[in-house]
Amino acid sequence: MLARQGLVVLVPATAHLRAFRDEARAEAPDFVEVFLCTDATVCRARDDKGLYRAARDANLADLPGADLDYEVPVTPDVLAHGGEDDEAVSRILEVLLGRRDPGGS
Repeated sequence: MLARQGLVVLVPATAHLRAFRDEARAEAPDFVEVFLCTDATVCRARDDKGLYRAARDANLADLPGADLDYEVPVTPDVLAHGGEDDEAVSRILEVLLGRRDPGGS
């Protein structure tokens, strides 16, 4: 609803299947897929909510990257490395602004 009103909406998603992301792309007018390329060990270390620990202890099922395979995007709009990638932030802005200004200026 917000995106249809011309606002930029950020949705942190862990859609582990490409089909889910393709569906989201079809629904959102200016969908930008950002793939945060981070090793699973780093994800576990950053897991403040303890989701990976819960999955390991069999207290949580269907966690992408733990017991569900993750289908890596084939052609993401932006590839971010490690979660602290200033170049990726700039690229996201370029993609969004380029879509809003067909002249590219």
